[in-house]
Amino acid sequence: LRVAAEAGDLATLAFVAHSFSGVAGTVHADKLYALGKAVELQAKSGDANAAHAANTLATTIEDFIRSLNAYLTKQD
Repeated sequence: LRVAAEAGDLATLAFVAHSFSGVAGTVHADKLYALGKAVELQAKSGDANAAHAANTLATTIEDFIRSLNAYLTKQD
């Protein structure tokens, strides 16, 4: 996401955001799903804010992974 955002590659942003939102929807990660769909739609429409939104999505994904890892570590 970050590489595509820096490059201004809106097609890749849309594809990756779509993929993330699909996975997020499957696991009921509603915030990730909503952010992913927003980035996808912004990128597809050529919105200048798509890169910023993609970076927000990337940070949210990182936070989610950290939280999930912390949860799983406690379960051991």
